[in-house]
Amino acid sequence: MPTLEATAELVNGRYRLLRPIGSGGMGVVYEAHDRLMGQIVALKRVTAGSAAEPSPIPVDRQVLSLHLAREFQLLASLRHPNIISVLDYGVERTPGASEPHLFYTMELMPGARSILEAGRFVTVAEKIRLLVELLEALVYLHRRGILHCDLKPENVLVAGDGQVKVVDFGLSSLREHIDLGQEAGSAAGTLTYMAPELLQGGRVSPASDLYAVGVIAYELLTGRYPFDHTTIASLIQGVLRVEPDLTPLYLIDLPPPSSPPEKKATGEIWLSDAPTLASVIRGLLEKSPEQRSADARQVIDHLIAAGLPVQRERQEVRDSFLQGAQFVGRTHETNQLRLALTQMLNGRGSAYLIGGESGIGKSRLLNELRTYALTSGVQVVTGQAVEGGGVPYQLWRDPLRRLALTTPLNDFQAGVLKDLIPDIETLLERPIPDAPPLDGREEKHRRLRTLTEVLRMQTTPTLLLLEDLHWARESLDALEALLPLVREQALLIIGSYRIDENDALPDLLPDMIPLRLGRLSPREIDALGRSMLGENATGSVIDLLRQETEGNVLFIVEALRSMADEAGALERIGGQTLPFRTVAEGIEAVLRRRLRRIPEDARALLDVAAVAGRALDLKVMALIWRAEPILRPAGTLDSWLAACSNAAALEFFDDAWRFTHDKLRNVLVIDVMERGDLAATSVVVARAIEAVYPNPAEMGLRAADLADHWRNAENPVREAAALEMAVALALDQALYEQALEYIARARPLVKDDVERTARLAAQASEAQYSLGQLDRARESGHRALSLFGYTLYDLTRPWEQTLPYLMLRIPWVQLRAAVQARRRSEVRSLSAVKVLERMVMIHYFQNDRSETAYYSLLSLNPVDELKPERRLVRAHGHATATVALASSRPHLSRFFMRLTDRALAGVEDSSTIIWALLCTGITAVITGDFDDAERRLLRGRALAKETGSIRRLEEALVTLAGLYYYQSRWEETRALSDELQTLATQYGDLQGVGWALDNLGRFALRRGRFEEARATFQRGYDTYSKINDQVNGVWCLGAIAKTYLCEGDLDAARPYVEQVVEALFDTPQTSFGMTEPFSAAAEYYLTLWETQRDQGAVTKAGAALAALGRYAAIFRVARPRYLAFFGWRRRLEGDQGAALRLGKRAVKAAARLGMPYDEAVARVELARHLPRHHPLFEDSLKRAIAIFERLDAAYDKGRAQRMLYDSEG
Repeated sequence: MPTLEATAELVNGRYRLLRPIGSGGMGVVYEAHDRLMGQIVALKRVTAGSAAEPSPIPVDRQVLSLHLAREFQLLASLRHPNIISVLDYGVERTPGASEPHLFYTMELMPGARSILEAGRFVTVAEKIRLLVELLEALVYLHRRGILHCDLKPENVLVAGDGQVKVVDFGLSSLREHIDLGQEAGSAAGTLTYMAPELLQGGRVSPASDLYAVGVIAYELLTGRYPFDHTTIASLIQGVLRVEPDLTPLYLIDLPPPSSPPEKKATGEIWLSDAPTLASVIRGLLEKSPEQRSADARQVIDHLIAAGLPVQRERQEVRDSFLQGAQFVGRTHETNQLRLALTQMLNGRGSAYLIGGESGIGKSRLLNELRTYALTSGVQVVTGQAVEGGGVPYQLWRDPLRRLALTTPLNDFQAGVLKDLIPDIETLLERPIPDAPPLDGREEKHRRLRTLTEVLRMQTTPTLLLLEDLHWARESLDALEALLPLVREQALLIIGSYRIDENDALPDLLPDMIPLRLGRLSPREIDALGRSMLGENATGSVIDLLRQETEGNVLFIVEALRSMADEAGALERIGGQTLPFRTVAEGIEAVLRRRLRRIPEDARALLDVAAVAGRALDLKVMALIWRAEPILRPAGTLDSWLAACSNAAALEFFDDAWRFTHDKLRNVLVIDVMERGDLAATSVVVARAIEAVYPNPAEMGLRAADLADHWRNAENPVREAAALEMAVALALDQALYEQALEYIARARPLVKDDVERTARLAAQASEAQYSLGQLDRARESGHRALSLFGYTLYDLTRPWEQTLPYLMLRIPWVQLRAAVQARRRSEVRSLSAVKVLERMVMIHYFQNDRSETAYYSLLSLNPVDELKPERRLVRAHGHATATVALASSRPHLSRFFMRLTDRALAGVEDSSTIIWALLCTGITAVITGDFDDAERRLLRGRALAKETGSIRRLEEALVTLAGLYYYQSRWEETRALSDELQTLATQYGDLQGVGWALDNLGRFALRRGRFEEARATFQRGYDTYSKINDQVNGVWCLGAIAKTYLCEGDLDAARPYVEQVVEALFDTPQTSFGMTEPFSAAAEYYLTLWETQRDQGAVTKAGAALAALGRYAAIFRVARPRYLAFFGWRRRLEGDQGAALRLGKRAVKAAARLGMPYDEAVARVELARHLPRHHPLFEDSLKRAIAIFERLDAAYDKGRAQRMLYDSEG
């Protein structure tokens, strides 16, 4: 049976409405479950134009639809312990509904009561405390120019912990829309708490808010309302004409002050006739606003002067003025970002990178933009990088958790994201199967693709805020992958970074628009100071701030905090003697003064938290709390968090606890180091992490941090173990540069352990290979194999590089391996297999055929040492040998191809199956078995798509496109190339983009669109140049030369041909796709020979044909072209018979392989060898023309037709 919560209404995928807990003219408030944070919140909701109750205020419907947004915007700018805290805002668009639902969420106060209910049975001292907290909230509001306009007991709540919270700012947000000329009773607020001037159509003011406080205070202290309110008429008469009876106030037995009066500040004047409680209340209830108390701070001072037990300026109240000060300055930046937000709402996204020094105000700017965006109907998601990197892809974990609730993820997408969202099954409320495993690089590509898909699936305009990008590291890859989306959809990405940590970041992210925040101007310092101090912001104080802080916002806040500590209160700063020594001491000294406010017994645990990192892991802190009594302060962990928060050392931000600023944390760490306690403290943290996360997978995510802690603890053994975990995780996550950093740190720590050193060398080889550092990867691989116990030979002599020699070595190598296997563990053997296979691929890509063959054979030996993974590794090894040997040992390659197929039986590992299918598919293309190649490649493509293996999918697409090209299935080639280009562009794979351009250019070439083909090939060449892919770049040069040859422009073709000759002719080839550059060079020199009788061309034509012949001897797809051009040469040499025989062989070879275009080309060449009256001449040309027509090869068709027509003429 479904639970009540499961059947409750869901708002924006995140909030389940549990029950209504309040309602009014401005909306309904519900108790709701926040599925993202797993907590209960209050959700206020209104449907535009149809509120829960008729509104008592005549407001335009459009205004009413905006009031909730304005209320949230107002509350989001406030930060005060006695004002309700808002959390989130949204626009809920329900299908079928005529109007959207607007809502915002705020902290829920279980057991909250109105101030009158809470004060009914408490002492007078407690009542005074409640009243003062209400007044402190008004001091804060009025200093910011905000009037509540609807103060009444129901809007002044007392939480379960006794703290006052002012709520419901709906009328404050509507204040400018209220018609003050309306009849009495409809001006604003609730009639019983409305000031006399409002009943008479006057303006709202701080004095009108304080009148409501006076009425509440009278009721709170006496237990009754100050006027007769039996009827509306009597109520209005009492408010306007009758003086309240103060007698009950005089009869109250007042408690003594909680402390003696504080020392008066210089220049402070107190009246000799001290006020009384009754006179204070009377001042609040004056009929005329001019005679009424209009300053909430002054009212508090009068209560103190009356001898009442009032605590002067609590620390958390003081921090509300400092941390929640009015946002000043940044006008240019704010306007630019708001414009970008508006453009994004109209479908034009963009990306900005905000830089500035530490403490300059980047986070505040982003928070202001967040609030503005939320109230504009934008979906806002936030991520933050942490120092040291944290867990991999830390920056994206929170955004993805948030988006998972509102995005219709399928099981595959959710499975890919499992590593980044461990609780995704809870969030989606369904079981999620694991995604098929892939190797590190493929897993990274799949993760980036899925992240991009999630953002692309957003139908609501989205603002993505990414803070502290200077610490992002691997997350920058994901950011780069997402940036193209801003050109496609309503997405605005804004990142922030510290220029003092990574000033070069804009160069790494050139597609983001840089915005650099400077320090505040003197005028802005003045405005900020006055928003914090009010009338106490004297000229001397502002001058001091300008001089000593130089406009750094953090320094301004900390300087004022230090001044307030020394003066006793913020309002006393202006009366002190200047200058303050605390300002001149510098920010570090000022922050140390702040830390003195922390309770002495709370400091030790705070030191531990600082060493652990900026963000607090509450699981780790809770274990330390339990396990280390000497560090445990009085009370509970929650009370310790509260104490540190009250001292402005910690803050609850974005649903997690963290230090308020890194500079503050750094001061704590420095103090720990100077006391000589860093090692001992790091041991405490490291042991706690290991205890809380005993699972290897969970501990692996924190391995890098753990290694740092053990290094600080001066424990190299534990540090090395943690670094090895960090290396494994980095490789698994395809974070290769990080892996090399960890390996460099770990290597000297394990230098006496041969096996661990060998494993690190093997891992270094993997990382270097993946980064394209082939020479370094080869060196590391050789070192690893030597340490694993392999005796390797250098094949330096020519006879050692022959196939017979290598085949004869197999029995000896296998025997030696069997002996060595007795000394190797299974883990070591598996590592050796991986290194050997990598060595095969390194030499393969370096065109070293003999070494490729040697390591291919050697890689098969350790397989039998492996038991559980024997079949998998054998399949992988045989597949590698198949493709590696295909270009040099085709017979041996086909042998291993058969072994691969046998070994695949029963293998379930998808990455191995895909690799085997691609390797054997490529081999089938090379050997000319096109049907088998297509079957394997299509299966590999489907499996790569199914598992999200991006790179393997690209490889399958380009190989299939090449196969279809040779088969003259050009429309299919184009479709595959379009798919490849889209995919590669999306993930920033330049090589994949180049592959796609190659095939799109070939399509245009065969259609006779030479300028288009040439331009496409040039784009491909430029793309390959960016990644230093010289082999594919040379292919493009040959293709460009071919376009000029088709146009008959030999001069234009010459430089391209010369570059092809220089690059290819003396280099062994390993790719079946190089027919074009080889044949273009041969065609160019044969044409020169034929048309210009250039003797140099004769020699070069021979060399070009020899190179094409060597290539065709291995790659059968090139044989028809080679035979046709060889026949051309024989004709030029005068050997007509040989030319004719070669022409016929070329036709047969093309027909046998199923290459129609090459068959037609061969028939045209055959016709050129024949006399025009020969029957075969016309037959050959007509057959060629028919083929060209069927293929829509207009240029070639016209060329053949001209030959035929010329003969007939």
